Amino acid sequence: MSLRILLPSLFVVGFASPAPASNRNGTRKAAASASAITPVWLGNPTVRISRDTHATGISAESFVYDSWVRQRAALREMSFQVWAPGYSDRTNPDLWKQLDTKIHFRFAGEQRYRTSYVSFSGSVGNNAQYTLPLGGFDPFAWPPTTDVPTTTGADGRKSATMHFYFTVNGKKLLRTDGTSFSGVYTE
Repeated sequence: MSLRILLPSLFVVGFASPAPASNRNGTRKAAASASAITPVWLGNPTVRISRDTHATGISAESFVYDSWVRQRAALREMSFQVWAPGYSDRTNPDLWKQLDTKIHFRFAGEQRYRTSYVSFSGSVGNNAQYTLPLGGFDPFAWPPTTDVPTTTGADGRKSATMHFYFTVNGKKLLRTDGTSFSGVYTE
């Protein structure tokens, strides 16, 4: 059996490119592309699943999203940080254009990764922080959907395992062992 996934409307689906600026000679110069900026560091993957809205996250490379999380948790998110000197370490209103931040995900049994943007959620020291609402990937949220592969456990409950990783301007954030992160959604 499969369930269909609905992505939350919080994800940015695109942005307009800025018009090229003119230099002193009046000739046009191309705007710096996001891919020209290479972040020096990506890290601090943190999961926050809690009833306490002020809870600090725990460093995590996986999570479990079950009926308790669906019904009771006020926070259901994963975040990570990016350091790109000269871009993330200052107040920068153009950061969303300069750091192309995405999640690449698939459920166990699927061959291809799907991609969506991850929202900038603020600054932590010299780092830009990006936060992903985990509920947007929940294949068991109401109304139930049908295009995500599931398995049925010995207790009769269905589950779906999501494998994912992040990229910022093409640089990957993976688990410490070099594999993708994972999350298990259960009924």
